[in-house]
Amino acid sequence: MDRTALEQERDEYLRTITSLETQIRGLRDYITTQERNLRNAAESVRHLTERGLAEARSDLSLKEMRLQQVRQDLLATQTVLGKLNEIARKQQDIQTLERERDRINALLDRAHADLQQLNQHFGGMPRSAPATQFSLAFADGQRIPLPTDSREVLVGCADVGVFPDIDLTPFGGTASGVSRRHALLRFTNGAWTITDLNTTNGTFVNGIKAAPNVPTPLQDGAKLRLGGIDVSFGTQPLPVGKTTRLT
Repeated sequence: MDRTALEQERDEYLRTITSLETQIRGLRDYITTQERNLRNAAESVRHLTERGLAEARSDLSLKEMRLQQVRQDLLATQTVLGKLNEIARKQQDIQTLERERDRINALLDRAHADLQQLNQHFGGMPRSAPATQFSLAFADGQRIPLPTDSREVLVGCADVGVFPDIDLTPFGGTASGVSRRHALLRFTNGAWTITDLNTTNGTFVNGIKAAPNVPTPLQDGAKLRLGGIDVSFGTQPLPVGKTTRLT
């Protein structure tokens, strides 16, 4: 629909309503005056006065109906204009949101690209592995290397729902009094500690019983006793030039 044409139509309705209301007030005043005059009119002019009143009443009725119709037409036009205004505002909102969406999508694409580049750079950064790797050594020469990619290592005997990182069951741990969750080895600030987890048969470091739940520092070559199993804590050389990549 042509908004301009509708606005002109609305303005024309408003002018017509103003004109009709003025005419209706004039007719009502005329009718009131003539009805008052008719009561005192001479017989010779009464007929003319009554004919004038009849014509005025008829004209008033027509103008009142016309006024009612124009008001209805005005309301319909104003309703259409109102909807057009709502549509225009909503279209403007959509355009604004689309511009904002495009801006956000551009920022998001740039952030994804930056993140991908950072991950590539980070993943490609070599980190030298420690020159030596610590392990637990048994009297028969067997060794259990301690992981280089973990900061905490649970030592114990596997059982239902318990899966220690180092399972001493194959080494006779269960029969030797090793608890399911016996001790915790931690690597922090470049040094290893061992913590007894409040076990029945205890954890000993160089012959001294470790206090439960208190980390005890470990030196290279330390002698450990876990329940009834004796092991040595020490280092073993890694291949020269070995490195790990951060993932």
